[in-house]
Amino acid sequence: MWRAELSDYVFTRSFVYLEKTRKIKSGSLRRVLVQIASSVGMANNCRPIIRAKLELSQPPSAPCFGTVSFVVGDVIKTPTFACGNLNERVLAYVLFLEFGEYSAVQLRNVPVAELEPLLNYSDFASHAQITSVLSDSANILKIAARIINPAQNGLTGRAYEGTSLQNEMPQFGSGKTIPRSLKANDSGETISVTAGASRITSYGQAVKLNIVGSWFHRMCTRLQQSRQSRFVSRFAKPVIFEREIQQLTSQLIVFDTIGIRTRLSEDGLTVVKRFRKTNARQYSFAKITDSMLDHQLHLLGNNQIVLENKFELGALSRGRKKLKVDLPSLKAYALTDGTKHNSLVAYINSKDLFSVYFDSTEYVQLGGSLFRDGGLIAEIEGVISALSPVAAMGSADREKVDISRDRPHPTKATLSNFPSTSVFDIVESNYGGADYIFCDDLGDEWADHIIVDRGRQTLTFVHSKHGKPSRGASSLHEVVGQALKNMGNLLCMPSSMRQKLAGFDGTFMKGTQISRVRAAPLGETFETTLDRVEQHLSSNKLQRQMVLACSFLSATDCTNDLNALRSGGAVRASVRQLLWLLSYFVSACKEVNVEPIIHCRR
Repeated sequence: MWRAELSDYVFTRSFVYLEKTRKIKSGSLRRVLVQIASSVGMANNCRPIIRAKLELSQPPSAPCFGTVSFVVGDVIKTPTFACGNLNERVLAYVLFLEFGEYSAVQLRNVPVAELEPLLNYSDFASHAQITSVLSDSANILKIAARIINPAQNGLTGRAYEGTSLQNEMPQFGSGKTIPRSLKANDSGETISVTAGASRITSYGQAVKLNIVGSWFHRMCTRLQQSRQSRFVSRFAKPVIFEREIQQLTSQLIVFDTIGIRTRLSEDGLTVVKRFRKTNARQYSFAKITDSMLDHQLHLLGNNQIVLENKFELGALSRGRKKLKVDLPSLKAYALTDGTKHNSLVAYINSKDLFSVYFDSTEYVQLGGSLFRDGGLIAEIEGVISALSPVAAMGSADREKVDISRDRPHPTKATLSNFPSTSVFDIVESNYGGADYIFCDDLGDEWADHIIVDRGRQTLTFVHSKHGKPSRGASSLHEVVGQALKNMGNLLCMPSSMRQKLAGFDGTFMKGTQISRVRAAPLGETFETTLDRVEQHLSSNKLQRQMVLACSFLSATDCTNDLNALRSGGAVRASVRQLLWLLSYFVSACKEVNVEPIIHCRR
């Protein structure tokens, strides 16, 4: 066994950072590093270096020391350019630095997954700690982020790139953004932090270990201070579940019923009901009807108030890293792909198809993780300003036309307009001054109504939803989700809009006389309409609006509830969900320079 000399090597400044959870003795550290080397088939190993003294300071600073451990050897790998059985022998190593409560590891030709033995003594540095190494003077160049999407009970990815993102990104709604990685120029050093991997990287040439040690010491000092910059502190943070859940009380659970149906379809799963015949030892399974599934999803679709971790349909239980649900009413239902059966309740838990809201407004469990948006309360004013009451909404009793076979509209065959008590007609009356109104409901819809107003220079998408008057937010999930899904269509090229509207020269639905072109200048041909709409959308002065038309919401009730929440007063649990949904809608609009509008009852 040969002996490695650390002075023979140069290293990059890119490390995964760990925080110690319990003391690891030198003998145990040796066994762990040897175990990692063995797991990747490392051969021709050097004698491991265990906790050699490493100077971390540079003159004229006072001397400061940490330790370095190192194991190096050969591994056999298949080159990326080779096929078949071609292999090559390459150098692999594990470099392990320690100072105080922190350690950092650098791997070469060793997968990060092999670090698991070290996790018996350490945890990966937290999201908040890793992102705290950037100073207030850092010039942010790139951000890869996850966006909290309460309308879909999950997270979506997004990336930003610029020369000075701390000055370019909008502040409203930044509390829904969770930075996954950031790249910045900080005091002349180009540095990137990857929170999900607990990795900090300083770009530049490989250097001697003493320079790496000095840089490692500087990063450890920042991790210990855990003082986030003003820019980074604007964003939402995933928090450590087992630490934060102790101080939170669950108040509301919301099931993503649309997501449940969608995921079942995407995964090719069928819902069956389990039963056992008299005197039979084994269970049998029978496929359920669509109406039976609809009924169960309808029950889940109602807001479920949580008291002492129990709600009408079941209970919440605390897992190691998230809250889970128990639903006795669904115990008899299973899922099958044709070969095996699994529990429907277990599927809902594994796919995280529900969200939980707490007595502290800033917290929410989404996508199986616990998040905190410290700026949520500050967004209340933006939500209130988006509310636009319409008096006629108070008389709405339907969304559009009742076309069910059991109860057909009595004048359906001659109907040329939506009933006056429908949300659709109220919307059309409210925008009666617009040049063009198109009804895009049904099929591949971009919105329920597409409205073009040449005088006001606007393009407006309206998404409508009717329901009984409610101060809850369960009905908002669907309409907010539709609006966000179609945000890209609102920003489309003029030619794409023309192509979309080209098929609108007809009636809204069979059996009625309701034209899909709801408003246009008298006597204008359809081709002229398309020309003028395309010309209007080419204007540099065009303003875009995304509208929710919700007859179940009251502007007065929403304003009063949100103001009470802002002042620290007692509110229903559903008000917190309403704020999360509407603030996300408003922030998503503002981020792409779209005006958010919420039409509702007074």
